[in-house]
Amino acid sequence: EQQRKEAKLLEKFTIPLQGFDQKDLDLYLPVATQIDLDMPNATTQEKLEAFHASEELKDHFANKIKELFLGPIQEFQEMEYLKEEYMSSSSSVEKENLKRRMAQLETSMNEDDRFLYCESVYRELPPLTEDYIQERVDNISKLPTVLQAMYKRRSSLPEDADLRLAIELDHCEPQIQLLEQVPNLRPLSPEQRQDAVKAFDSLSMGARANFAKELGIQPNEKGEYETEQVITKLVGSSDNLQDKPLQELMNAANAAADSKDFDNDIEVIDRSRWIFELIPASGRLETFQPTDEDMDTLYSQVFGKKTFAPSSKPERVGGGYYVRGVNRCGEEDTANDDCMAALQEKMIETGLSERLQLHYLLDPSPATDEEIETGDDLRPLLYVTANDPSIMYNPAKPLTKGLVTASALFSTLLFGIGSCGLNSELMDQLQTTVEAGGSDLSMITDPAFTIAMSIVGIQVAHEVAHGVIAFRDKIKLGVPNLIPSIQLGLTGAITSFQSPPKNFKSLFDFALAGPLAGFTVSLILLSTGLGLTSSIDLAQQSQLPVLPIELLRSSTLIGGMVETTLGRGALLSPTPETALLPLHPLAIAGVAGLYSNALALLPLGHTDGGRIATAMFGRRGAYLVKSFTTLLLAAIGLFGLDNSNLFLLYILFASIWQRELDAPAYNEVDELDVTRGLIAIATLVVVAVTLVPVL
Repeated sequence: EQQRKEAKLLEKFTIPLQGFDQKDLDLYLPVATQIDLDMPNATTQEKLEAFHASEELKDHFANKIKELFLGPIQEFQEMEYLKEEYMSSSSSVEKENLKRRMAQLETSMNEDDRFLYCESVYRELPPLTEDYIQERVDNISKLPTVLQAMYKRRSSLPEDADLRLAIELDHCEPQIQLLEQVPNLRPLSPEQRQDAVKAFDSLSMGARANFAKELGIQPNEKGEYETEQVITKLVGSSDNLQDKPLQELMNAANAAADSKDFDNDIEVIDRSRWIFELIPASGRLETFQPTDEDMDTLYSQVFGKKTFAPSSKPERVGGGYYVRGVNRCGEEDTANDDCMAALQEKMIETGLSERLQLHYLLDPSPATDEEIETGDDLRPLLYVTANDPSIMYNPAKPLTKGLVTASALFSTLLFGIGSCGLNSELMDQLQTTVEAGGSDLSMITDPAFTIAMSIVGIQVAHEVAHGVIAFRDKIKLGVPNLIPSIQLGLTGAITSFQSPPKNFKSLFDFALAGPLAGFTVSLILLSTGLGLTSSIDLAQQSQLPVLPIELLRSSTLIGGMVETTLGRGALLSPTPETALLPLHPLAIAGVAGLYSNALALLPLGHTDGGRIATAMFGRRGAYLVKSFTTLLLAAIGLFGLDNSNLFLLYILFASIWQRELDAPAYNEVDELDVTRGLIAIATLVVVAVTLVPVL
């Protein structure tokens, strides 16, 4: 008889409880009924505990947990595995197969919908009629106590709550979920607000009252709950959330969902990672993306049959778009430069030059196996990004630049004073003068100022040479920012671009001109200073500022010039770690200038050497050369092979302030000519001779 009643009840009750399907009810009903029979005087909570602890349902609950939680986790893990395989694959065919597998898995995950979260879109619900409510009340009332309690708990109601209210809340659940998301939608758009208003208005009377009471809202004089008051309360509640970091994260997630930057398109992510690796933040604006309108104008009014003919739609990528196509400006050596000049002219005419910037690059993504086999591994494309020079090329504030430059000038003066202070005889003479009541400090100040001004003069020559090439090629530059040095007084200067160079040739010329000029002036000063040092007697030499012999021996070029001028054995000492050599102030400035300009030519980030490496090897090659150079110099410094510690401190400077490659030139497709390549090799030899120590 009991089984007959259960079967009859199950025929009437066909709506799932607490997310369980009909199979669950078939399993739960006998257990719950037996608990009512065995525990007639127990409380509802005690019956619920007995229900969850029953042996008949133990395996079922374990399997349910696996189905609800472990299943999605396994699917997510499989999706991540497929993404990793896609990112590491070098075959276009394999990538297409992986994309299909990911699409199938994503469809399966959406169909499973285990963690369905209500979208903030209003949808109409079937009317909640009195007959429907009464039928539900009759059916649910006949269920065992445990199942009735589970049904009420589904709507966050206590076990003794009105069953009719639970039915109303169950029916209105999609609208309630929509309303519960309102505090997380910042800012709330007019469309979302309208959906929220319709959702609250569509609730039954009981559901409206329950929802408003949970917000602490009281009914008006007519006993009704005003919709606008409820929505205002929901919007305002987001400002009072205790977990502000969580709220900020949710806001960011909502913004990301509406953004075109990073959706779940694996192709966009794959392309973007190479952009992020090879193009610095100064060359792309993540927060200012090219608009659809500007891209339409670019295609319709800038591109053309005589300039650049696109072969595909724009491809979304970090910081902007890729546009693939064909250069229609001829086959001459200057065709790419001519194309970029023509496009720039068109952009000025249409006003796009104020909002967009174009760079002609080789595709930063590695070529696929199929492209390598067919010889199509060099793939030029246009990289379109937003244009705002005030953000792209001015990351440091003027006050910060001014303070750093002032500290560099001060450290240069300290270097000069220190060179004098290391001379014990000179300091003894100064002490004697002071003790005798004298105030003449010229024996210290004159050589110190000569050293400081000469070092600054070398850097001025360096920057003037940069400026000459920039003027020739119409490159806009920022104000040079001098950088202090503990060992040399002045590390150099950071000279940032305010507009891109024309091409790699222009970038190469600009990068080489500064160090070449600084090197030339430094050699002249060193040669002159050594000549003046050798022309005076030993008594006068004892009054000169000094440099550590260890520093002079750190350069084959400098050490050779010293021994050639002052005689063999000038750098020999039984204690080279502490030995000092008196030199004329001009010679000391020349030594500092040679070291600083040679270090500037090391291929690191966007130093002058890094710019030369970019022009010679392209962005990917420059990145590899930079990584190798950094590791090599760090190893030399850490393992004690650099006694003067020049490399270690310079690596620290470059890693902090100049670690990224420079912003791209307009045309980075054309390679350097042979002449510049030979000049670069000769420069490398000079740098090596300057920085390799005397053996």
